[in-house]
Amino acid sequence: MKRQYYPRSRSKPRNEITKSFPQSRRASLASDNLMPSSINLETLNDGLMALLECPVCFETMLPPIFQCKEGHNVCHLCKEKLKNCPTCRQMFVGRNIAVEHMSNKLLHHCVNQDVGCKELLTLEAKPNHEQICCFRKYDCLSGKAFGCVWSGTRFDILQHMKSAHPDMANIGRDVFDFNKSQHEISLVSAFDEVFWLHIKRDPRKKLVFVLVSYIGPITNASNYLYNFKVYSRKSGNKVSYTMSTPSDTISSDELFKNGGTIAMNYKTVKPFIDEHNKLPWKLKIKVAQNKS
Repeated sequence: MKRQYYPRSRSKPRNEITKSFPQSRRASLASDNLMPSSINLETLNDGLMALLECPVCFETMLPPIFQCKEGHNVCHLCKEKLKNCPTCRQMFVGRNIAVEHMSNKLLHHCVNQDVGCKELLTLEAKPNHEQICCFRKYDCLSGKAFGCVWSGTRFDILQHMKSAHPDMANIGRDVFDFNKSQHEISLVSAFDEVFWLHIKRDPRKKLVFVLVSYIGPITNASNYLYNFKVYSRKSGNKVSYTMSTPSDTISSDELFKNGGTIAMNYKTVKPFIDEHNKLPWKLKIKVAQNKS
């Protein structure tokens, strides 16, 4: 009787483990481990920022951020006015360092977001940006000395001046008093832009300062020049000065002090004073040649 031999099945190595899943389950497992091909980081950032909304004032919480025994957070400004958590009435136990770290890592919207600013900024960069943001609120420099408390965007300044201070338009002839210290500020419009015109008389230094500063984005300030001319109607003599417009974010006092303005001494000005004790002058805003 012949022996029959059957082929032995090849076994798996001991360290190889297999497990069968239905095809649909394998596809599901694969998809569970996949990351999206693209992530909208701004949407993700905004979603995390929403978690930082204070439940009392609804503003974004900035460090220091406080929490109660149950873990509810509140901003430091509201915490100063509260004895207990507004959500659960539990006691506050201290700062939430983890949430503060998250706040420091996220990008924050500028305070002027509602009026058009789209900048996203770190907490460190946010204060400096908001001081120079072109969407920031501006005071009425012309009317401030007379009690005007208006504040608005640069796009609204011209209309405010026309409606609230129509009598403050500068017509180019100032009553000149050599012994009186004075700092006058007017609004000038040119090329669909607005500028502050400063004319300051300093009897101690015997100087007349003239400054035109650009209102708007800092990078646009160098696009313009201003030409200031004093002249005599009788003789036809004139003296003319041209300078570039600095940004309005630079203090006028700083520019007066450090030589960033036109400065005319009284000896230069005196021959142009007319019989009515007025100084005729003309101002012209120009586009810088290399920017045209």
